[in-house]
Parts: sequence; C-alpha cells; structure tokens
Amino acid sequence: MNTPSPVPVPVPHLPVTVHHALVFVAVVCAWIAVPRPTAPPGAWMWDVGGLVMAVFLVLARRRQPRIDDRDLDRILGSGGLLTAAWIVVEWDVSGHPFASGAAATALALGCMFWTLGTRETCWALPAAPAPLLGAVPALGSVPAGTVGLVLCLLVAAVTLIRRGPAPQEQLDPIHSLRLIVPALAALAVLLLARGWFR
Repeated sequence: MNTPSPVPVPVPHLPVTVHHALVFVAVVCAWIAVPRPTAPPGAWMWDVGGLVMAVFLVLARRRQPRIDDRDLDRILGSGGLLTAAWIVVEWDVSGHPFASGAAATALALGCMFWTLGTRETCWALPAAPAPLLGAVPALGSVPAGTVGLVLCLLVAAVTLIRRGPAPQEQLDPIHSLRLIVPALAALAVLLLARGWFR
C-alpha cells in the first residue's frame, strides 16, 4: 500500500522591510553594547532621536538609480569596523564619552555599510551626528536632549510625509551571507572594548 507523500508546506518569506528592520535592531544592539561611562541625563534622547530619524530616512521613498557595488560596500564596511576596533584599542571607551560614542557609531556604520549597502547607509547618514552630539557634556542636559529629540523626530516626520513610504522594490534584499563578517567583527570589537584581549 502506497502512502501519499507529504505535501510540502511553503515557508513564508518575510518582507524586505522586515529584514531591514531586523538589521537595524541588531545594529542598535551592537551600538548599545559598546561600554561607555555614565551618560549625561539627556544623551538617551539624542540616541532615540537619531535611531528614529535613521529608520525613517531609510524607509522613505527615494528617486535614485539602483547601483550595486559590493566592493565599495565591503571597503566602507571594513573601514567602519576597523575604525571602531582602533578606537577601542587606543582609548578606554568606558571612561571617555566621546570615544565611546565614536566607536559605537563607527561600529554601527561599518555593519550597515556591509549589510545594507552604500546606497541605503548613506540615506541614514544624516542621523549619525545625533548620538555624538548627545555624548558632548554641554549638550547632554535634559533640555538640550529634548531639543535634539524633537529636531530628529521633526526631520523624520517631514521626510516621510514629503516623500512617502518606500515601495518594497526600493530596498535591496539582504542575503544571510552578508551578516557573517559584520557579526564576527562586531563581536571582536565588543570583546576588545571590554578588555578581553588585553
């Protein structure tokens, strides 16, 4: 008696937007994991504002030709990852607010260049100064952080309203092999920053 072969169940594919959101979550986790001294009370407002602004800038509609250059992506990604490693080797990031902010930002940009590509990472670059400004003691107060948060949210909202949300075909699919190098490099940078290899 022949038993009927099981019908294969199709595996649902996540939308490209979800892939990009997951990459952003991973990048933010790596950024947070960089040790830093006690942050000024308003610094987290700059951080949240910069993150929201970066996500909105990437997910807004763009009229730009699709140019894929993986060699350039790898060069810029390697530069960001090596810069982060150099900062954590040369300075004690747990005692220098600006050095920790610079290392975390370089690490995040290196991971983004490698995974998302040059084109999409450049869309998010205007948000990069926000966490660095929050690390400056004079701008880390709650009033200054509130102003920074409001400005970032305003830029994000205006960008999305003017351009509209990005269509699915605007965002490049992220292949799983792109995640290996930045994940290993981020782990090495975080271990260096926490003094495991010293």
